[in-house]
Order: sequence, then structure tokens, then C-alpha cells
Amino acid sequence: MLRVKSATEISVDDNPATLENLPNMLSEARQKFPGRSVALQADREAPFGVVVKVLDSLKAAGLKDIPAFTQPDNPQK
Repeated sequence: MLRVKSATEISVDDNPATLENLPNMLSEARQKFPGRSVALQADREAPFGVVVKVLDSLKAAGLKDIPAFTQPDNPQK
């Protein structure tokens, strides 16, 4: 699971990542687990520009067709 919580909080399988080291982390994970899929979770607080850079890192690591999701709205009572 690749998670983007904010502009500075990015993680891969709960391991902290930065935009700078993310491509290497993803490439290493791809080599270690070649058949494993990756899902992207972007929190509402994550800036769109950061999410785009994360998607670019996924592409650079050779990963395609990444499911992405956000947290659902909380219904107001």
C-alpha cells in the first residue's frame, strides 16, 4: 500500500518515504515482490501536486494500472 497523507507524509507499506527516495523504494519493492500489486491511497489533506508526483514515481518504477482511492465522506447526522 502506497499512502499519501500530506505533502510530507508518504509511506510504502507503513515505511516512511519521501518524493526523492520513492522511485528507488518502489523499484526495490517491485524486484523483491514481482507479482505484487500496488494500491494508492491519498488522504483528503494530500495536495494534488504531490499525488501527481507520486503517480510519476510509480510510472518511473514501471508500475501501471494503479488503483487509487480516498477515504469516503463521513455522513452527517
